[in-house]
Amino acid sequence: MDAFSEILNLIDNKSMDRILRVLKLMSTICSFFYGVADNIVWLAGLGFMSPKIFKSKWKNIKNNFSLAKTILELIISVYNISLKTI
Repeated sequence: MDAFSEILNLIDNKSMDRILRVLKLMSTICSFFYGVADNIVWLAGLGFMSPKIFKSKWKNIKNNFSLAKTILELIISVYNISLKTI
């Protein structure tokens, strides 16, 4: 739920640089979907879902969201540094 409230705050924050806001919004969305996929993998590991169908597929989805979030955070850091040096 923290990610959802952060998404709403980013949408409403008009004072932040537009590019930075979009990047942070995308990063937060990736974080939200990472959490959803992680819970699905966890439930499949507990046996509530078929591990053959869900575990490997959702584990890859979870890893992709984690990678996307990490790349976006790196871009955000570089963008922040470039804003401060200009």
